[in-house]
Amino acid sequence: MLNQRILGLHKMVVVTQTLLALLLFVVLYALIVVDFGSGEWFGLRRYLIYAILVAVSLLIEGSLEAKSSEKLLETSITYRIKRTARQIFYVVGAITFFLFLTKDLTISRPFLVIYVITLFGMLYLAHKILPGFISEHTFNNRDPDRAILIGPVQNAVKLKNWLSKQSQLGYETVGVITDDAEGAALQNFRVLGSIEQTETLLQVHQANLVILTELPFFSQFNKHLIQLCERLGVRILIYSDIQDKLGYPLQYFADGDHRFFTLREEPLENVINAYLKRALDIAIALPVCVFILPITSLFVGIFHGLQAPGPLLYRQKRAGMQNRTFVIKKYRTMYVHNQPESQQATRGDSRIFPMGALFRKLSIDELPQFLNVLSGEMSIVGPRPHLIEHNQQFAKIMGNYHIRTLVKPGITGLAQVRGFRGEAKEEKDIEERVKADIEYLENWRLSLEFKIIWGTFVQVFRPPASAY
Repeated sequence: MLNQRILGLHKMVVVTQTLLALLLFVVLYALIVVDFGSGEWFGLRRYLIYAILVAVSLLIEGSLEAKSSEKLLETSITYRIKRTARQIFYVVGAITFFLFLTKDLTISRPFLVIYVITLFGMLYLAHKILPGFISEHTFNNRDPDRAILIGPVQNAVKLKNWLSKQSQLGYETVGVITDDAEGAALQNFRVLGSIEQTETLLQVHQANLVILTELPFFSQFNKHLIQLCERLGVRILIYSDIQDKLGYPLQYFADGDHRFFTLREEPLENVINAYLKRALDIAIALPVCVFILPITSLFVGIFHGLQAPGPLLYRQKRAGMQNRTFVIKKYRTMYVHNQPESQQATRGDSRIFPMGALFRKLSIDELPQFLNVLSGEMSIVGPRPHLIEHNQQFAKIMGNYHIRTLVKPGITGLAQVRGFRGEAKEEKDIEERVKADIEYLENWRLSLEFKIIWGTFVQVFRPPASAY
């Protein structure tokens, strides 16, 4: 059906781009490498390997790209450039990896540079031209399938832009069948008739496709409509508005014969991702604990003796993963016996000794938390762990606050690199941090982990205004 048309068009575009990339490779090889005067075809077999690498990398990238009509028929220049850059990344990555393995000196480097630059331009033009060209000669050379919407007009409005793109996939929207004729007219929909006239209207307008504008909750009419479409040989498409009804976005997954909805994806529930994250934690935390902590402990200890005698480390109970408590370790930056512990540090806080303010600004006080990372209580990247009292307080501000505890707390996090750190003065400060924490939980990937670590490293030398 529609998804198969999208999938087929996507594959046609990818295969055509791959063939064009191979053709470009052959043309440039003939123009730059081959000496037609002497009949020398330099390194033909070796160049053939690189051509195969290009084809394979483009096919792999195409298989991983999202397949939707909105992406496939995207007209924005920004999207086309991003997609083309991604394809070039795969091609250059494959070639570079092969060169590294084989130490190949026979292939012309200038040829590769010229090919990659030319390939970028060709792929960009292909993204601009191919989807429309292929759909025009595949779907629009025949009578379009006639689509009729049935159901609430407010949902039909949400589909307007989407419906306009489907014309390139061979669908023509005839109109809407609804009992809200006045509302449909206001939204510039052509009203075909009322719900009770459905059977007659489907036959009169020779509909090929029915789009229900809401998820049926198995009323007698919906059951009858599905049976009617089956009897008339009409395809049926059901727009899912369940997340609008629930007020939450949903994710769908299947497990065997069972189908489920969940409120969010959690990439770190994938055991491979969890192991990768833990391996990265250990790879960074172990050298820090062995080589850096002894030096910084001596340095901090000297200033403790000079300005604020007392324990080197400050230990405090915090809420960790699933709100389980653990003891966080930090270099002490306040005078001993400061009260109250639950009070957030403020700008110019009298409880902080002079050098302690610098330790906080440069995040030196956070270094002992790498011990918490090694013990598995924390991760390098994750939502910042708060006091138990603050957790209870913040949960009253945001109803989904505790979702952030589904992953381990971190020394740094997405919220911190975006500048949301230090004192939370207003409700908005908490909301922004929680949004960032949940975004991290739902969209975790290794590249995001490295991006946050790098952003934190930069902030050590260029601390945000909120660092105190």
